[in-house]
This record gives sequence, C-alpha cells and structure tokens, in this order.
Amino acid sequence: MHELTDEERASIKQRASADFQGEALAIPIGDPIGELIVVAPFDRKAYSEYDDAEDKDPQTAYSKALYDRLLFPDFATLAAISARWPALPEIVAREMRREAGAVYPEHIAEPLDIKKLPDGLSKDAASKLVSEANGANLWTVGVPGFACVMRAPEPNAWIAARAMYDDAVRKGSGKIDVIDPYVRAAVVWCAEPIADALARKPARVWPLWYGFKRIGGEGAQARTFRL
Repeated sequence: MHELTDEERASIKQRASADFQGEALAIPIGDPIGELIVVAPFDRKAYSEYDDAEDKDPQTAYSKALYDRLLFPDFATLAAISARWPALPEIVAREMRREAGAVYPEHIAEPLDIKKLPDGLSKDAASKLVSEANGANLWTVGVPGFACVMRAPEPNAWIAARAMYDDAVRKGSGKIDVIDPYVRAAVVWCAEPIADALARKPARVWPLWYGFKRIGGEGAQARTFRL
C-alpha cells in the first residue's frame, strides 16, 4: 500500500485548507484492493446532498461523493483504480458516511430517568431541566456515545415536521434540511453544543430525528380486538 511522502502530505493539507474545511480523511483499503485514498470529510451540505442521492441512485452517489471530495490520488489514478476495483467508491463513501456519524447501533429514545442519566449530565442539571420543562416530557435520545435530552415538541410542530419530512421523501431531496431545525429546537441538553455536534458529525441528525418521532408516540404497538 502506498505511503504518503512529505510532499504529498503537504499538498493534501494545502488543498484541504483551500477547498474544504482543512480536514482530511486517510482511508487505507485492505486486500484485495490495497490502496490508500484521502478525501475531505462531509460537511453538512455535502452530507445532505449525499443522503438524498443515495436513496435515488446509490452507485452514482458513491462515485460523486468520492470524486467531489478527493484529495489523493489524482483523478486519473483514481479512475484507473476504480476500473480495476469497481467496489472502491462504495467502500470509500461508506467510510465517509461513518465518519459523519452515520453509524446505526441501537437507538436511544426513552423518557429521561434521573437514576440513569446520559454521561455528562449531573442530577442537579437534570432536575433543573425537568423544572424548566413545565410538565413537558423530556427524553434521552441518541446512540451510544452520543446522547442528548430532548423536550417534547408542541403537537402542531411535531405534525408539521412529519408532514414536511414525508413531502421531502416523496420529492427525493431536502430531508435533512427539513428535520434539522425541528430537532435542534427540541434539544435542551447535549454534552457539547448541538450546533457543534451536528457540524462535526452531520449524520447524527438521524438518531435525533428518531427520538423526535418516538416522543410523539410513533412506533407504539397497537392491537385491535372487538368488544
């Protein structure tokens, strides 16, 4: 597998600073491919576009994500590697997605429990959140390693968010743009500011959306019987 020279590292850092946010992801790919790919991580806009595109045409979305944010090797070299190993774009895109926070272990969505608080939230701070909620339900939402406290939204806000999301799904674009402001508004505590958390890992909007829906009662089991 290729090892970057000092000159190549400097060139990558220069381009990452000039064209992206200054960050670079080195992705060594093992056998049988045995290549090193370096890309810029997804920002919020790029991840939103990728997420929409993946639903419509996954293979095109993988390639576009790779080529749009490629830092190493050059395009011609990458094209030759991809011609030999056509699974390469998907492998890289999935790593980019994982680095953006799109890992889906078991979701956390449960009423806030003073006896089982998320890491970083003290009992005193939790009690204050409960007091400030004025009777509104508070839930712990997220995934292991990333948990926030969310306040139940007003029914009209919950219904509007679901309707706008369903419309974005039908259109095939704009899902994250629709849900982002609603989940941010519902979050009352995170271990780090929610804006920073979603800027660093934009895909983490999804576990928050899952929690938002659960707070409204979505997913509750029902069973019908005749009286």
